[in-house]
Amino acid sequence: MAQPDNPKMYNALSQQARAKYPSSRTKGLTYAATKWLSSEYAKNGGGYVDSIKEVDPKKRDYKKEGEDKVKRKKSEKKRNIQKQGFVA
Repeated sequence: MAQPDNPKMYNALSQQARAKYPSSRTKGLTYAATKWLSSEYAKNGGGYVDSIKEVDPKKRDYKKEGEDKVKRKKSEKKRNIQKQGFVA
């Protein structure tokens, strides 16, 4: 999956898209917000790379990466508990 080559800018624009096009049903972005985000990201010179390893360390968003890591571990733990037959 392609990664943005400037995650800090992408995350900032993502927050702006959520504010500009709020969604009451989902946690994700609406179709209109996604279109706006992609066009604004391209206008500001953003591109995509194949791996996070290719991203310039100065442009990485380490805070967001840490938050995502915690969320991922939490969901994996919940999934493992459910596989064992316990209700979580």
